[in-house]
Amino acid sequence: MQALTDIQRSIVADYQFCMENREEFAVQCRFSLTCLLRTVAALNVEATRQDFLTALCSLGLNPSTCRIQFAKSRAMTVADGEGALQADGSVVLH
Repeated sequence: MQALTDIQRSIVADYQFCMENREEFAVQCRFSLTCLLRTVAALNVEATRQDFLTALCSLGLNPSTCRIQFAKSRAMTVADGEGALQADGSVVLH
C-alpha cells in the first residue's frame, strides 16, 4: 500500500475528527455516516475524487458509499453556487 499524500492525510484526519466528535454533528447529521462523509468532502474542496476514495478506503470504508457521498457533496456545493466542479472532482471556489 502506498503512503497517503498530504491531502489524503487531511481527509483521514477530518474523518477521524468527525467520528470522534459525532455529538457535535448530531443535529445536522443525526449520527449518519453518509452525512459525515459529505461533510468531510465539503471540508476538502481541493481533494479529487481519487484522493477521497483512496483516503477513506484506507480506513476500510466502502468505496461505493464514499463515491456516492463525495458526488452528493460536490453536487450540493455547485448547486449552492459556491464553486465550479473540475473534471477530477475538485472544486474551485468562487
